[in-house]
Amino acid sequence: MGFYCKKKSKGVGTILISEEMLRNYITLAQQQSELQFDADATAFIDAVGTLTAIETEAVNQFVIDLKAGGVWAKKDAIYPLLGNTATSHKWNLKDPRDLDAAFRITWVGALTHGGGYIENTLGTLGNYADTHLIPANLNTLMTTNDIGISFWKSAHVGGGNYTEMGTEDGDTRPRIQLQTGWGANLDFDNYWYSGGERATFLPSNYIGLMSGNRIGTALKAFKDGVLGNSVVNDPPQNDHTILVKPMYFMGHSRNATTGNVSAPTVGQQYRAFTLGGGLTDAETLAEYNAWKDLLFKADYDAQAFVSAVGTLTASEELAVYNLIAGLKENGTWNKYIAIYPFIGGTAAEHKWNLKDPRDLDVAFRLTFNGAITHDANGVTLGGVSTSFIDTHLIPNTEMALNDFNVGMYSKTLEGIGIDFSAEAAYPHRISMFVRWNGTSEFDGHNDGTSRITYSTVNTQGYFNQTRVSGTDHRAFRDGVQISTTQTGTSGTTLSTDSFYIGKYRRSDNGLYSNKNYAFCVIGKGLTPEESLNDSNVIAAFQTELSRAN
Repeated sequence: MGFYCKKKSKGVGTILISEEMLRNYITLAQQQSELQFDADATAFIDAVGTLTAIETEAVNQFVIDLKAGGVWAKKDAIYPLLGNTATSHKWNLKDPRDLDAAFRITWVGALTHGGGYIENTLGTLGNYADTHLIPANLNTLMTTNDIGISFWKSAHVGGGNYTEMGTEDGDTRPRIQLQTGWGANLDFDNYWYSGGERATFLPSNYIGLMSGNRIGTALKAFKDGVLGNSVVNDPPQNDHTILVKPMYFMGHSRNATTGNVSAPTVGQQYRAFTLGGGLTDAETLAEYNAWKDLLFKADYDAQAFVSAVGTLTASEELAVYNLIAGLKENGTWNKYIAIYPFIGGTAAEHKWNLKDPRDLDVAFRLTFNGAITHDANGVTLGGVSTSFIDTHLIPNTEMALNDFNVGMYSKTLEGIGIDFSAEAAYPHRISMFVRWNGTSEFDGHNDGTSRITYSTVNTQGYFNQTRVSGTDHRAFRDGVQISTTQTGTSGTTLSTDSFYIGKYRRSDNGLYSNKNYAFCVIGKGLTPEESLNDSNVIAAFQTELSRAN
């Protein structure tokens, strides 16, 4: 079994799997006797002991892909971080023995272990991962002029100086480091006594696979398998044996004098790490593709949503996986507080928040009021005062001033009425209505000085408005900015009432929506590029469900 790729348009890099493969995942528990398992994959699966059927098959294919791409033989340690405990996260896929000599991880301090990720939630020294891999021991594939290290980052918070992984013997002494926290760049450091060099560049975002490779005299840094800098040449060195401290990761480098250094910023989140010899450019791309396939198949957010809804078809489950993969590839997944895909055909299926699929008001599960039609196209409101949706998401509790985004995908050709509304007291409100008497209004938290207006009759498409500062409020249709950027002063008070969809929150002014919504989101502010990229992903989601306009 393998993935096939959908041709990529701007902002849409989602890897698709066939419906047949997804059915295979779902029924894998019954089919395992028929699958051909790699011996190395089996050893890891047996050592962890708690992997799901989906994770089991995904690991097997991952090992096969790494071997086919020439990557497997060059790695000393591969840490997939599958499962959600310190115990399941500690194993080295290359040598799954519970020994320091097998480079099994020792977790030090207080780290958060979630579904497929780890996070240093304290942002302080003393919380890190010890791999027990010591370059000076010369019992590894990592040698003086043959180095390859990588990590997959799933959440990035800027503003701190920290090192994701590395070891060193002092600031002017030998070091091997890979980091995203210095000068906003991705840096691969390979300093030695004689000075050394650094391969560095500024990526578009820090979500995905960061890699640093040295083969001979060439140092290279990569983002998602793509070379991101000019090749840096460094004279060969012979003092690799001085690196006598083990490789650390999780926001730390190891310093021989001061111990672990470079405390991470709170909120950094990681899904995988690797250590070993240097990879060629082709092998680096193969490693990225293998990781992307593994992490897509084992996506815990998708699994949680599918499990919560419980009644989706194989095609619908596939669409959910691809939607999440696209938003994560865009680096915007963590900017959303609530995502309502309205997938399925019933109220019971449409109520769920993709970001937190618990059946609770505090998880922003929807409550439908009045006459609302539910079908495969989403939800259609009745255009009357009693027909609306309560999100239970309160801006004053969940959002920050000058940082918001709301969006909706409408299938109605000439719809009317309010789409989103949350109001503290006039004019401090976030509201959006696409068309009333030919005019659309986007209130960006102060409709007195920051209202965007737009004339349209056709109300089909994906509309979103976003604010990223007190003087930057924009609106978009299908990813393209409409009207001009409003720079008027933002409001000072956020609503203590929850967002309504389809009706004004604090007054009954008759602007009731009659639209068919196929998608709605609420979250943090997006850049114009992010708005475009996410619009493309959302459009692809609608196409996959055969309900695009």
